[in-house]
Amino acid sequence: AVSTTIISFIPVFTMEAAEGKLFRPLAFTKSFALLAAVLVALFILPTFIQLIFGVDGRKRWTRIIMRSLMVVGGIAALVFGNIWAGVSLLALYAAHSVVDRSKSESAVVKALPFAVIVISVAWLLAELWRPLGVDRSLIVNFLFVGAWIGLILGLFQAIQHYYERILRWCLDHKLAFLSIPIAIVLFGAMIWVGFDRVFSPLSNGANAVGWNIESTRPWSNLAHAFPGVGKEFMPALDEGSFLLMPTSMPHAGVEQNHRVVQQLDMRVSAIPEVAMVVGKMGRAETALDPAPISMYENIINYRPEFEVNEKGHRQAFKVDRNERFILTTGDTLTQEEALTPTFDRNTLIPADRGRYFRNWRAHINTTSDIWEEVVQATDLPGVTSAPKLQPIETRLVMLQTGMRAPMGIKVFGPDLPTIEAFGRELEAILKEVPSVKAEAVFADRIVGKPYLHLRIDREAIGRFGLTVEDMQRTIETAIGGMVNTTTVEGRERYPVRVRYPRELRDDPDQLQRILVPTPTGVQVPLGELVNVEYERGPQMIKSED
Repeated sequence: AVSTTIISFIPVFTMEAAEGKLFRPLAFTKSFALLAAVLVALFILPTFIQLIFGVDGRKRWTRIIMRSLMVVGGIAALVFGNIWAGVSLLALYAAHSVVDRSKSESAVVKALPFAVIVISVAWLLAELWRPLGVDRSLIVNFLFVGAWIGLILGLFQAIQHYYERILRWCLDHKLAFLSIPIAIVLFGAMIWVGFDRVFSPLSNGANAVGWNIESTRPWSNLAHAFPGVGKEFMPALDEGSFLLMPTSMPHAGVEQNHRVVQQLDMRVSAIPEVAMVVGKMGRAETALDPAPISMYENIINYRPEFEVNEKGHRQAFKVDRNERFILTTGDTLTQEEALTPTFDRNTLIPADRGRYFRNWRAHINTTSDIWEEVVQATDLPGVTSAPKLQPIETRLVMLQTGMRAPMGIKVFGPDLPTIEAFGRELEAILKEVPSVKAEAVFADRIVGKPYLHLRIDREAIGRFGLTVEDMQRTIETAIGGMVNTTTVEGRERYPVRVRYPRELRDDPDQLQRILVPTPTGVQVPLGELVNVEYERGPQMIKSED
């Protein structure tokens, strides 16, 4: 069994790229752990089992020693603060004492030690697992775990008791019995590849005789209920943060984009589940990040569901009789009153027997609910939505696909206006697909950035004795700037660029008043030498191949 399990990891060792770096160490670890388990099971466990279970428990002194060890161990566990172990050992001692002193042959009395062990295990699972959530009491979780353990053990007891009858019935009704594993296999196949692919021979046969079975309501309902699992091999890891990447219109300026980034940060930071948000627009001073100023990146760190300590474990805090959290200032707050962005969690008083502080509101159950709150808060006019992504996940997606989304469509065409027009039509169609989230579908706006074209009037510059080179040098220096010198700051050298101030460069009327020197010494306004035209153009041209 161990060999077959290890052999199943062989395909994992052949993986490459990100999948190989992530899963190959896991496969090595699992293989070494299985080999170690085999060695322990073959050479070490038999010796310990012989030492422990080989003792004859029917002897009087053996029972006395074992009972004494239970009492001493239970008292020691209580002294050192392990209440569960202490109570369990003392209860097990009491159960064995009742069985030894009882003269009854009842099965209930003989099962008392077994019942103590089951109750102890159920209590430990309820305390560590908390299947109904830590906001529910430990008693409720214990009852839930106990019910499941009782159901499973009862099922095993029933199978053991009625095994002969069940086996005889299965042998007498082979076809009926085989229908059960066949149904399980079909159910698993539908979950894996989908209902349509599993029953594609049936639909192909129906289409051959002219019956479109896929349009019937039962077939459609089953196809939607079992679409199949995705083919993405890399699992989505919980990074504890989101990366919001919306975009604005291409014609938005620097001031407008800066204002939008501030609005996004303020709106997201107002969500109680968000711990911190930092946004930026555009790109850094590097050619490796060709992002326009209309593209934003907001890193959103959200709080864990329950407040944790330095070790990452859930931390309980002191409460009063009304289940209100007691603060270091002496005030008390309810759970709902404390869920405000300005509340300082450091004012809570840690207590082992206190109550866990839930950072999420009542209607927030998963991280997807937090993302929905982010999407609603960032719904601004002129700003697109964004898919649910995480920082590291986004970088992997962008490196693999070249897009800032896990799923997208690349459009190729003869020119930019045609590509944008087709993309917007495709956007409207994709929003109507039932399994697609409409607000997360958006087409990139390529054309729309305002351009000022300064067309040089050759006849006008000729009358003043100017050349095209003179005009281009003047326009470049005034608008784009020219490096005149370099300043040295320690080890760093910075170029000094001289150009007109922004308020003169951004106004077309002011641009036309720029004075151009002529060979005769006369200065002529730029508006008399060029024709200023406004045109819509692309903010960025992306291409492949």
